[in-house]
Amino acid sequence: MDNKVLFISHWLPNDVYPTKGIFIQKHAEAIVEFSQITVIHFDIESSKDIFKLELTETIEDNYVKYCIKIRSKYYKFLYFALPYQYFLFNRLCKKFSIDISKYNLVHTNILFPSAIIGYKISKKHKLPQYHTEHWSKVNHFFKTNIYKKIGLKAYQNCYRISVVSTFLKNEIKEYLNLEKVQIIPNIIDSSEFQFKNKVKNNTLQFCAIAQWNLPKNPFYFLDALEQLSNDIDFEINLIGEGKQIEEIKNKKYNFKINYLGILKSTQINTVLQSTDYFLHGSDYETFSVVIVEALATGTPVITSKIGIAESIITTVNGFICENNSLDWKKNILEAIKIDYNHSKIADSIKDKFDKSTISKQFKDFYSLE
Repeated sequence: MDNKVLFISHWLPNDVYPTKGIFIQKHAEAIVEFSQITVIHFDIESSKDIFKLELTETIEDNYVKYCIKIRSKYYKFLYFALPYQYFLFNRLCKKFSIDISKYNLVHTNILFPSAIIGYKISKKHKLPQYHTEHWSKVNHFFKTNIYKKIGLKAYQNCYRISVVSTFLKNEIKEYLNLEKVQIIPNIIDSSEFQFKNKVKNNTLQFCAIAQWNLPKNPFYFLDALEQLSNDIDFEINLIGEGKQIEEIKNKKYNFKINYLGILKSTQINTVLQSTDYFLHGSDYETFSVVIVEALATGTPVITSKIGIAESIITTVNGFICENNSLDWKKNILEAIKIDYNHSKIADSIKDKFDKSTISKQFKDFYSLE
Protein backbone atom coordinates (compact mmCIF):
# COMPACT_ATOMS: atom_id res chain seq x y z
CA MET A 1 0.00 0.00 0.00
CA ASP A 2 1.71 3.16 -1.22
CA ASN A 3 -0.80 5.73 -0.03
CA LYS A 4 -1.70 6.68 3.49
CA VAL A 5 -4.92 8.65 3.16
CA LEU A 6 -6.53 11.13 5.56
CA PHE A 7 -10.19 10.87 4.50
CA ILE A 8 -12.43 13.73 5.70
CA SER A 9 -16.21 14.00 5.59
CA HIS A 10 -19.07 15.76 7.35
CA TRP A 11 -21.50 13.28 5.80
CA LEU A 12 -21.30 9.74 7.17
CA PRO A 13 -23.77 7.45 8.95
CA ASN A 14 -24.41 8.39 12.59
CA ASP A 15 -26.78 7.73 15.47
CA VAL A 16 -29.28 10.34 14.23
CA TYR A 17 -29.25 9.43 10.52
CA PRO A 18 -27.93 5.87 10.05
CA THR A 19 -27.93 6.13 6.24
CA LYS A 20 -26.51 9.66 5.95
CA GLY A 21 -23.58 9.77 3.54
CA ILE A 22 -23.45 6.00 3.21
CA PHE A 23 -22.28 6.50 -0.38
CA ILE A 24 -19.20 8.28 1.00
CA GLN A 25 -18.58 5.45 3.47
CA LYS A 26 -18.70 2.99 0.55
CA HIS A 27 -16.07 5.06 -1.27
CA ALA A 28 -13.86 4.87 1.82
CA GLU A 29 -14.31 1.09 1.87
CA ALA A 30 -13.26 0.93 -1.78
CA ILE A 31 -10.12 2.98 -1.12
CA VAL A 32 -9.19 0.62 1.73
CA GLU A 33 -8.69 -2.07 -0.93
CA PHE A 34 -5.39 -0.45 -2.00
CA SER A 35 -4.48 2.21 0.61
CA GLN A 36 -4.22 2.73 4.32
CA ILE A 37 -7.00 5.08 5.27
CA THR A 38 -7.90 7.08 8.35
CA VAL A 39 -11.42 8.55 8.41
CA ILE A 40 -12.12 11.86 10.13
CA HIS A 41 -15.85 12.40 10.66
CA PHE A 42 -17.15 15.85 11.63
CA ASP A 43 -20.50 14.71 13.02
CA ILE A 44 -22.64 17.79 13.76
CA GLU A 45 -26.35 17.29 14.41
CA SER A 46 -29.30 18.92 16.16
CA SER A 47 -30.24 17.98 19.72
CA LYS A 48 -31.87 19.43 22.82
CA ASP A 49 -28.45 19.93 24.39
CA ILE A 50 -26.93 23.40 24.51
CA PHE A 51 -23.61 21.86 23.56
CA LYS A 52 -22.22 18.36 23.83
CA LEU A 53 -18.85 17.33 22.40
CA GLU A 54 -17.21 13.92 22.09
CA LEU A 55 -13.90 13.03 20.45
CA THR A 56 -13.80 9.30 19.76
CA GLU A 57 -11.73 6.61 18.08
CA THR A 58 -13.25 3.41 16.66
CA ILE A 59 -11.80 0.50 14.72
CA GLU A 60 -13.86 -0.26 11.61
CA ASP A 61 -13.19 -3.04 9.12
CA ASN A 62 -9.62 -2.38 7.93
CA TYR A 63 -9.46 1.27 8.96
CA VAL A 64 -9.54 3.63 11.94
CA LYS A 65 -12.28 6.22 12.28
CA TYR A 66 -12.01 9.33 14.42
CA CYS A 67 -15.14 11.30 15.17
CA ILE A 68 -15.65 14.90 16.26
CA LYS A 69 -19.22 14.54 17.50
CA ILE A 70 -21.21 17.66 18.32
CA ARG A 71 -24.82 17.66 19.47
CA SER A 72 -26.36 21.08 20.01
CA LYS A 73 -29.49 23.16 19.55
CA TYR A 74 -27.09 25.61 17.86
CA TYR A 75 -25.84 23.02 15.38
CA LYS A 76 -26.42 25.28 12.33
CA PHE A 77 -24.11 27.93 13.76
CA LEU A 78 -21.50 25.30 14.65
CA TYR A 79 -21.72 23.79 11.14
CA PHE A 80 -20.61 27.20 9.82
CA ALA A 81 -17.98 27.75 12.52
CA LEU A 82 -15.08 26.42 10.44
CA PRO A 83 -12.24 27.95 12.51
CA TYR A 84 -13.68 26.20 15.56
CA GLN A 85 -13.98 22.91 13.65
CA TYR A 86 -10.34 23.24 12.59
CA PHE A 87 -9.40 23.86 16.23
CA LEU A 88 -11.26 20.67 17.20
CA PHE A 89 -9.44 18.74 14.47
CA ASN A 90 -6.10 19.76 15.98
CA ARG A 91 -7.40 18.86 19.43
CA LEU A 92 -8.42 15.44 18.09
CA CYS A 93 -4.95 14.90 16.63
CA LYS A 94 -3.36 15.78 19.95
CA LYS A 95 -5.69 13.56 21.99
CA PHE A 96 -5.12 10.47 19.82
CA SER A 97 -1.54 11.21 18.73
CA ILE A 98 -2.45 11.45 15.04
CA ASP A 99 0.73 12.39 13.16
CA ILE A 100 -0.38 14.19 9.97
CA SER A 101 3.19 14.16 8.60
CA LYS A 102 2.87 10.39 8.05
CA TYR A 103 0.06 10.82 5.50
CA ASN A 104 0.59 11.05 1.75
CA LEU A 105 -2.58 12.93 0.92
CA VAL A 106 -5.84 14.34 2.25
CA HIS A 107 -9.09 13.29 0.55
CA THR A 108 -12.12 15.49 1.19
CA ASN A 109 -15.78 14.93 0.38
CA ILE A 110 -18.35 17.69 -0.31
CA LEU A 111 -17.13 21.24 -0.89
CA PHE A 112 -18.71 22.76 2.21
CA PRO A 113 -17.47 22.33 4.85
CA SER A 114 -15.13 19.35 4.28
CA ALA A 115 -13.05 20.62 1.35
CA ILE A 116 -12.43 23.93 3.11
CA ILE A 117 -11.26 22.20 6.30
CA GLY A 118 -9.13 19.89 4.14
CA TYR A 119 -7.69 22.89 2.30
CA LYS A 120 -6.35 24.31 5.57
CA ILE A 121 -4.88 20.92 6.51
CA SER A 122 -3.38 20.54 3.04
CA LYS A 123 -1.67 23.94 3.14
CA LYS A 124 -0.37 23.63 6.69
CA HIS A 125 1.03 20.12 6.30
CA LYS A 126 1.99 20.40 2.61
CA LEU A 127 -0.18 17.45 1.60
CA PRO A 128 -1.78 17.15 -1.84
CA GLN A 129 -5.55 17.49 -1.60
CA TYR A 130 -7.86 15.18 -3.53
CA HIS A 131 -11.59 15.78 -3.48
CA THR A 132 -14.84 13.97 -4.32
CA GLU A 133 -17.94 16.03 -5.07
CA HIS A 134 -21.49 14.75 -4.53
CA TRP A 135 -23.17 18.00 -3.57
CA SER A 136 -26.24 19.29 -5.39
CA LYS A 137 -25.86 22.78 -3.90
CA VAL A 138 -22.44 23.79 -5.24
CA ASN A 139 -23.89 26.46 -7.54
CA HIS A 140 -25.98 27.89 -4.71
CA PHE A 141 -22.90 27.87 -2.44
CA PHE A 142 -20.87 29.98 -4.85
CA LYS A 143 -23.69 32.53 -5.14
CA THR A 144 -24.56 33.01 -1.49
CA ASN A 145 -22.17 31.44 1.02
CA ILE A 146 -19.80 33.59 3.09
CA TYR A 147 -17.07 30.98 2.46
CA LYS A 148 -17.41 31.07 -1.34
CA LYS A 149 -13.97 32.64 -1.93
CA ILE A 150 -12.09 30.14 0.21
CA GLY A 151 -14.29 27.40 -1.28
CA LEU A 152 -13.01 28.33 -4.73
CA LYS A 153 -9.44 28.32 -3.38
CA ALA A 154 -10.07 24.82 -2.02
CA TYR A 155 -11.16 23.62 -5.47
CA GLN A 156 -8.15 25.30 -7.07
CA ASN A 157 -5.86 23.71 -4.49
CA CYS A 158 -7.02 20.20 -5.31
CA TYR A 159 -4.59 18.00 -7.19
CA ARG A 160 -7.48 15.91 -8.52
CA ILE A 161 -11.28 16.16 -8.21
CA SER A 162 -13.73 13.33 -8.79
CA VAL A 163 -17.44 13.82 -9.43
CA VAL A 164 -20.09 11.11 -9.28
CA SER A 165 -21.69 11.78 -12.68
CA THR A 166 -21.31 13.61 -15.99
CA PHE A 167 -24.42 15.53 -14.98
CA LEU A 168 -22.69 16.96 -11.89
CA LYS A 169 -19.51 17.70 -13.85
CA ASN A 170 -21.50 19.79 -16.32
CA GLU A 171 -23.40 21.52 -13.50
CA ILE A 172 -20.26 22.79 -11.76
CA LYS A 173 -17.72 22.95 -14.59
CA GLU A 174 -17.33 26.74 -14.35
CA TYR A 175 -15.68 26.30 -10.92
CA LEU A 176 -13.37 23.41 -11.84
CA ASN A 177 -10.23 22.92 -13.86
CA LEU A 178 -11.68 20.14 -16.01
CA GLU A 179 -8.21 18.69 -16.63
CA LYS A 180 -8.24 17.71 -12.95
CA VAL A 181 -11.68 16.08 -13.05
CA GLN A 182 -12.43 12.37 -13.16
CA ILE A 183 -15.88 10.76 -13.02
CA ILE A 184 -16.04 8.10 -10.31
CA PRO A 185 -19.62 6.97 -9.56
CA ASN A 186 -21.19 5.77 -6.35
CA ILE A 187 -21.06 2.10 -5.38
CA ILE A 188 -23.94 -0.33 -5.62
CA ASP A 189 -23.51 -3.48 -3.57
CA SER A 190 -24.07 -6.32 -6.03
CA SER A 191 -24.40 -8.74 -3.11
CA GLU A 192 -27.46 -6.80 -1.88
CA PHE A 193 -29.16 -6.05 -5.21
CA GLN A 194 -29.41 -9.08 -7.45
CA PHE A 195 -31.32 -10.26 -10.48
CA LYS A 196 -34.05 -12.85 -10.02
CA ASN A 197 -36.52 -14.07 -12.64
CA LYS A 198 -39.71 -12.08 -12.22
CA VAL A 199 -42.99 -13.81 -11.47
CA LYS A 200 -46.05 -12.48 -13.33
CA ASN A 201 -48.19 -10.48 -10.88
CA ASN A 202 -51.99 -10.37 -10.94
CA THR A 203 -51.75 -6.58 -11.00
CA LEU A 204 -48.92 -4.37 -12.27
CA GLN A 205 -46.49 -3.54 -9.49
CA PHE A 206 -44.84 -0.12 -9.49
CA CYS A 207 -42.26 0.91 -6.91
CA ALA A 208 -40.56 4.15 -5.86
CA ILE A 209 -37.87 4.70 -3.22
CA ALA A 210 -36.66 7.98 -1.71
CA GLN A 211 -36.32 10.18 1.29
CA TRP A 212 -39.59 11.90 0.46
CA ASN A 213 -38.52 15.52 0.63
CA LEU A 214 -37.59 18.09 -2.00
CA PRO A 215 -36.00 17.91 -4.56
CA LYS A 216 -37.77 14.53 -4.91
CA ASN A 217 -41.06 14.96 -6.73
CA PRO A 218 -43.30 11.88 -6.69
CA PHE A 219 -46.26 13.87 -7.97
CA TYR A 220 -45.00 13.67 -11.56
CA PHE A 221 -45.61 9.93 -11.66
CA LEU A 222 -48.45 9.79 -9.12
CA ASP A 223 -50.50 12.32 -11.10
CA ALA A 224 -49.74 10.34 -14.26
CA LEU A 225 -50.87 7.11 -12.59
CA GLU A 226 -54.05 8.84 -11.46
CA GLN A 227 -54.85 9.53 -15.12
CA LEU A 228 -54.31 5.83 -15.88
CA SER A 229 -56.10 4.39 -12.87
CA ASN A 230 -59.42 3.76 -14.67
CA ASP A 231 -57.77 1.83 -17.50
CA ILE A 232 -55.00 -0.20 -15.85
CA ASP A 233 -55.04 -2.49 -12.81
CA PHE A 234 -52.00 -1.62 -10.69
CA GLU A 235 -50.66 -0.68 -7.28
CA ILE A 236 -47.52 1.11 -6.13
CA ASN A 237 -45.13 0.50 -3.24
CA LEU A 238 -43.57 3.63 -1.75
CA ILE A 239 -40.42 2.94 0.27
CA GLY A 240 -39.00 5.62 2.56
CA GLU A 241 -40.26 8.42 4.75
CA GLY A 242 -40.41 12.22 4.61
CA LYS A 243 -42.69 15.25 4.59
CA GLN A 244 -44.13 14.40 1.17
CA ILE A 245 -45.77 11.22 2.46
CA GLU A 246 -48.44 13.26 4.24
CA GLU A 247 -48.95 15.35 1.11
CA ILE A 248 -49.43 12.17 -0.93
CA LYS A 249 -52.00 10.83 1.52
CA ASN A 250 -53.89 14.12 1.43
CA LYS A 251 -54.21 13.86 -2.36
CA LYS A 252 -56.44 10.77 -1.94
CA TYR A 253 -55.39 9.08 -5.17
CA ASN A 254 -57.80 6.56 -6.66
CA PHE A 255 -55.36 3.66 -6.68
CA LYS A 256 -53.69 1.52 -4.06
CA ILE A 257 -50.55 2.91 -2.46
CA ASN A 258 -48.62 0.71 -0.04
CA TYR A 259 -46.56 2.82 2.36
CA LEU A 260 -43.67 0.55 3.35
CA GLY A 261 -41.57 3.05 5.30
CA ILE A 262 -37.83 2.61 5.74
CA LEU A 263 -36.55 -0.83 4.73
CA LYS A 264 -33.16 -2.54 4.89
CA SER A 265 -31.30 -3.18 1.65
CA THR A 266 -32.21 -6.87 1.65
CA GLN A 267 -35.88 -5.99 2.05
CA ILE A 268 -35.70 -3.42 -0.74
CA ASN A 269 -34.07 -6.03 -2.97
CA THR A 270 -37.01 -8.39 -2.35
CA VAL A 271 -39.55 -5.68 -3.22
CA LEU A 272 -37.65 -4.72 -6.38
CA GLN A 273 -37.42 -8.34 -7.51
CA SER A 274 -41.24 -8.50 -7.55
CA THR A 275 -41.62 -5.02 -9.12
CA ASP A 276 -42.63 -4.59 -12.76
CA TYR A 277 -41.55 -0.94 -13.15
CA PHE A 278 -39.48 1.38 -10.98
CA LEU A 279 -40.47 5.07 -10.97
CA HIS A 280 -38.23 7.94 -9.90
CA GLY A 281 -39.41 11.56 -10.05
CA SER A 282 -37.04 14.31 -8.99
CA ASP A 283 -36.21 17.92 -9.81
CA TYR A 284 -32.48 17.59 -9.13
CA GLU A 285 -29.95 14.89 -8.21
CA THR A 286 -26.26 14.42 -8.77
CA PHE A 287 -26.35 10.61 -9.05
CA SER A 288 -29.42 8.61 -7.88
CA VAL A 289 -28.36 5.31 -6.39
CA VAL A 290 -31.90 3.89 -6.41
CA ILE A 291 -31.99 3.90 -10.22
CA VAL A 292 -28.95 1.64 -10.37
CA GLU A 293 -30.24 -0.60 -7.56
CA ALA A 294 -33.48 -1.15 -9.48
CA LEU A 295 -31.64 -1.95 -12.71
CA ALA A 296 -29.42 -4.43 -10.85
CA THR A 297 -32.54 -6.46 -10.02
CA GLY A 298 -33.60 -6.46 -13.68
CA THR A 299 -36.37 -3.90 -13.15
CA PRO A 300 -37.04 -1.36 -15.95
CA VAL A 301 -36.77 2.25 -14.78
CA ILE A 302 -38.91 5.25 -15.71
CA THR A 303 -37.20 8.37 -14.37
CA SER A 304 -36.75 12.12 -14.50
CA LYS A 305 -33.79 13.46 -16.45
CA ILE A 306 -31.48 13.76 -13.45
CA GLY A 307 -28.16 12.47 -12.10
CA ILE A 308 -26.85 9.43 -13.87
CA ALA A 309 -30.05 8.71 -15.81
CA GLU A 310 -28.88 9.83 -19.25
CA SER A 311 -25.71 7.76 -18.89
CA ILE A 312 -27.44 4.44 -18.20
CA ILE A 313 -31.10 4.52 -19.26
CA THR A 314 -31.66 3.25 -22.81
CA THR A 315 -34.45 1.57 -24.77
CA VAL A 316 -33.20 -1.70 -23.28
CA ASN A 317 -33.97 -0.76 -19.68
CA GLY A 318 -36.47 2.10 -19.46
CA PHE A 319 -37.48 5.66 -20.26
CA ILE A 320 -36.43 9.20 -19.30
CA CYS A 321 -39.28 11.67 -18.76
CA GLU A 322 -39.73 15.40 -18.87
CA ASN A 323 -40.94 16.65 -15.52
CA ASN A 324 -44.65 16.85 -16.21
CA SER A 325 -47.41 14.31 -15.69
CA LEU A 326 -48.34 14.13 -19.39
CA ASP A 327 -44.87 12.96 -20.44
CA TRP A 328 -44.82 10.55 -17.51
CA LYS A 329 -48.19 9.14 -18.58
CA LYS A 330 -46.95 8.68 -22.17
CA ASN A 331 -43.76 6.89 -21.09
CA ILE A 332 -45.51 4.65 -18.57
CA LEU A 333 -47.93 3.56 -21.30
CA GLU A 334 -45.02 2.90 -23.67
CA ALA A 335 -43.13 0.92 -21.04
CA ILE A 336 -45.98 -1.43 -20.18
CA LYS A 337 -46.28 -2.40 -23.86
CA ILE A 338 -42.70 -3.71 -23.89
CA ASP A 339 -41.77 -7.28 -23.07
CA TYR A 340 -38.53 -6.45 -21.29
CA ASN A 341 -35.61 -8.87 -21.08
CA HIS A 342 -35.02 -8.54 -17.33
CA SER A 343 -31.76 -10.45 -17.39
CA LYS A 344 -30.46 -8.07 -20.08
CA ILE A 345 -31.50 -5.10 -17.92
CA ALA A 346 -29.42 -6.41 -15.02
CA ASP A 347 -26.51 -7.03 -17.38
CA SER A 348 -26.72 -3.44 -18.69
CA ILE A 349 -25.08 -2.15 -15.51
CA LYS A 350 -23.21 -5.29 -14.39
CA ASP A 351 -19.82 -4.60 -12.78
CA LYS A 352 -20.02 -0.86 -13.54
CA PHE A 353 -20.77 0.20 -9.97
CA ASP A 354 -19.39 -2.56 -7.73
CA LYS A 355 -16.73 -1.94 -5.12
CA SER A 356 -13.85 -3.58 -7.00
CA THR A 357 -14.53 -1.45 -10.10
CA ILE A 358 -14.71 1.79 -8.13
CA SER A 359 -11.63 0.80 -6.12
CA LYS A 360 -9.61 0.52 -9.35
CA GLN A 361 -10.89 3.91 -10.46
CA PHE A 362 -9.78 5.52 -7.20
CA LYS A 363 -6.38 3.84 -7.52
CA ASP A 364 -6.01 5.47 -10.94
CA PHE A 365 -7.31 8.73 -9.48
CA TYR A 366 -4.52 8.81 -6.91
CA SER A 367 -1.79 7.69 -9.31
CA LEU A 368 -2.45 10.15 -12.17
CA GLU A 369 0.53 12.36 -12.87
